[in-house]
Amino acid sequence: KTHLNPTQENLDCITRNGVSKIIVTYRDFRDAAVALVYRLMAFPKPSNAPDYVDYNKIGFDNSLFHVLENIDQDYIPWVTGWMEFTKKDKERFHFTKFEELKTDTIGSLKKVLKFYEISLSEDLIEQIVERAKGKGNMRDNIVRSSVLPFGISSNFRSGKVGGWRNEFSNEHVVLAKKKIGQSLIDFGYETDLDWNIER
Repeated sequence: KTHLNPTQENLDCITRNGVSKIIVTYRDFRDAAVALVYRLMAFPKPSNAPDYVDYNKIGFDNSLFHVLENIDQDYIPWVTGWMEFTKKDKERFHFTKFEELKTDTIGSLKKVLKFYEISLSEDLIEQIVERAKGKGNMRDNIVRSSVLPFGISSNFRSGKVGGWRNEFSNEHVVLAKKKIGQSLIDFGYETDLDWNIER
């Protein structure tokens, strides 16, 4: 598990350390923005970090504006950067949407196992999925993940698909359309820019 940036130097590093296959997970950029705000409110960056902002001081709404202002420079290039490497070595990478993991966890795990050429029984797959579910809130899960094996640790807050609709204001929607509207279309989350908080 890592948030390693998609650079040739980083790819070379993990290659030298025996990582031959890479899974990249991503989610609806709007849900990712909300999740990042909650995470940084609970676990702020060091105050001396060059991009430090005290989200607890400026509040959730302003923090979400800040994340949306920068998401097209941070998160989206992270995903597309790894996708660029796939063009050179398609067999080495497997991309999974968070939404697919959420709606069909067992099916998604089977695809991952196939990618790694691992064969497991249906019963064992179901056991693994059950053990890997996040059982607490984000703070508790992150604390536990520091001592749990990666396979049974979780840092999810709630993991809701489309939860952004409950957190965005109309002003957030306007900014999101401006900053990531085309990316949402490109990645299949929307078909056009005619979306809003209401379904």
